[in-house]
Amino acid sequence: ADVAVCNFETTLGGAPYSGYPQFCSPDSYAEAVRDAGFDIFLTANNHCMDRRTSGLIRTLDVLDSLGIGHLGTYRNQAERDSLYPYMIERNGIRIALLNYTYDTNGIPVAKPCIVNYIDTAVIRKDLMRARDMKADCIIACMHWGTEYKTQPDVSQRKLEDWLYAHGVDHIIGSHPHVVQPVRTLPDYRSRPSRHLTVWSLGNYISNMTAPHTYQGLAVTLRLKKNMFQT
Repeated sequence: ADVAVCNFETTLGGAPYSGYPQFCSPDSYAEAVRDAGFDIFLTANNHCMDRRTSGLIRTLDVLDSLGIGHLGTYRNQAERDSLYPYMIERNGIRIALLNYTYDTNGIPVAKPCIVNYIDTAVIRKDLMRARDMKADCIIACMHWGTEYKTQPDVSQRKLEDWLYAHGVDHIIGSHPHVVQPVRTLPDYRSRPSRHLTVWSLGNYISNMTAPHTYQGLAVTLRLKKNMFQT
């Protein structure tokens, strides 16, 4: 892949390490994921505050030290303003990546740190900025839905409609820990293209034992720039 993106649903808060319900992994785990071929980590998810503020900051410090791109959580507003939306340019195509989570398991985010929550007022401003940055394609990576449900819930369907109506091109979802359907839709803006919704990728690496949690998707998007779009 030109760019490989994963949902990194743990913290790098330093020893002692821990699993469910509050995750903390060794730094070597992030290094191994990078070396396996992943370029960009999504960090806005319900476990990003598992080691509180120090864990959030240390996670970002480690990712930066390993040269791993990341989006979704930030040390402060100035950092978010300078790095978000996350822009990629490959083969003449400019891609804006967005990442939001429904919650942080009730753990508050202490200022000045920022976690991208699903807030349509904030997302609308981010979409306007992505367009100002001349993005050819906007991909929203949403941490949403109901755990272990193999079909999208009402909130996902409503948000999907809202995102496409406001300029998102494709949606990649995570959080339910099981695979949910993939579908394409006609373009909302009457251009000769389609939207791809991946409701939930399921699990890529985990040790969960609940039904269907051993399944996961790797989705490839092949983009072609429309030279005649306005």
